Amino acid sequence: MEITEIADNLKTKMKEADKISGLSSRHFRFKNWHATTLNLMRNLPSNYLPEVTDFKKLAFEDTKFHRGKKFFSQTDDTKYREDLGSAVTILKKIVDSDIAKKPKISIDKTSKVGGDKKPPVKRPLPKKQGDIITASVKNARRPKTSKSAGSPSKTGRASGRKKKPVK
Repeated sequence: MEITEIADNLKTKMKEADKISGLSSRHFRFKNWHATTLNLMRNLPSNYLPEVTDFKKLAFEDTKFHRGKKFFSQTDDTKYREDLGSAVTILKKIVDSDIAKKPKISIDKTSKVGGDKKPPVKRPLPKKQGDIITASVKNARRPKTSKSAGSPSKTGRASGRKKKPVK
């Protein structure tokens, strides 16, 4: 997906956020909105990573223990609305930064199109004689060492030990 397509889809997600603001975090429409928004944000380039992580950190529900309440009523759903508002501001930040980065193309009618500018000519680089590799060198293999013969560093005592001084 291109960034412009993602930005357009995020704009529609911001409009949908206003519609689902009266629901709870356990409602199917919210869960669907959240999952599709995350999938859109995963397609963003890496320079939007802080915004994506901020969006992922939003809990959308109150995780505190409320003594004496057996269920969490929809009227006490302030955490959901606050996080939904935060999500909309994050989406606006992404969309606005995307619009600001787009270069505006303005064409002057007085200037010539394709005037006296010529594209640069690519010239092949000269080959160095020392870098020529023949087929016999390409297919050459390292000689195998026998595994039975130990290397001098592995025989005898450990190299890390110091000798005791002889008196």
